[in-house]
Amino acid sequence: MQDSGDKEMQHRPRRIAMYVIYDKDGKLDRFRKYYLQELRKEVDTIVGVVSGTLTPESRDELAKLTDDFFVRENKGLLAGSWIDGIAHIGWDTLAEYDELLM
Repeated sequence: MQDSGDKEMQHRPRRIAMYVIYDKDGKLDRFRKYYLQELRKEVDTIVGVVSGTLTPESRDELAKLTDDFFVRENKGLLAGSWIDGIAHIGWDTLAEYDELLM
């Protein structure tokens, strides 16, 4: 007899998350690190989209918490970040997943 937990794991959709970050000082704040750690429990892939700049220390931390990230000019508001994030990931890669979390 299968455990209900096993059944849930078998039917879990493949998820990719796009996490947009802006910080005027270029720092990856503690609450963002916590969020990314918790998000990791729910998704297969995390792509960080940084609008603006990041300190070298924050880049190193973000590299450990995401599967991929890139830094873009801070323009186009939040929708611009999503558009650039989708372009960065690519439609072919997105098609490999069941859900995109933004």
